[in-house]
Amino acid sequence: KEFLVQAREELGERKLEQTTTFAIKSMDDPAYRTALSPTRVTRTFISLGGNRTPGMHEVDYGHYCFLELPSALQTGRTYTVQVAGRGAVRFTYDELHLVSRAIKVNQAGYLPNAPVKMAYLGAFAYELGPIPFDHAKSFSVVDVASGKEVFTGPVRLRERNPRFTPKNKEQEAATRPFMYGEDVYELDLTGLKAEGNFFITVPGVGRSWPFRHAADTYGEAF
Repeated sequence: KEFLVQAREELGERKLEQTTTFAIKSMDDPAYRTALSPTRVTRTFISLGGNRTPGMHEVDYGHYCFLELPSALQTGRTYTVQVAGRGAVRFTYDELHLVSRAIKVNQAGYLPNAPVKMAYLGAFAYELGPIPFDHAKSFSVVDVASGKEVFTGPVRLRERNPRFTPKNKEQEAATRPFMYGEDVYELDLTGLKAEGNFFITVPGVGRSWPFRHAADTYGEAF
């Protein structure tokens, strides 16, 4: 404990909260032909779930950094994100392949005869607050094997950054804690008829993890 704070300072963790630490560049997107820094940045700690050796302190967390970019990424364009003193990552922005954690589906899947089938859209960026997805107007359900679209629907706002219900009638709304810090949008899958393995894609957001839509959906979980 005596040296942990010093070690973290020397590792430069605070720099991960500075926009100048990051640079985004692209050779095929004119908006990023010259490297740009994000307009805002914040971070949070994520446990890596590592084991500890008795008598030793091992770093068992990582940093999730949230970058608000000056211009939207374009599908099919390749980008490099440089982190000062820590290396770089290069990727192609593709909303049919890059999973967005903002799209939330039932992790096992859905039953075709269920009276209601919902997925949700929303994300909390810590100090940056809830991420607005008002630009997302529609979603598509895509077959994993064929890549074909099998269902579409509208993205509907359910509630902006909802709070817990009041403890009593006298409790004012502003004093109630936030439930999850997200604006909640709903994606109604009730009309989905096709069976198989699918994922959801939302233009301007990305795609979900795959899920199963079939009568045997809960067999594996069972």
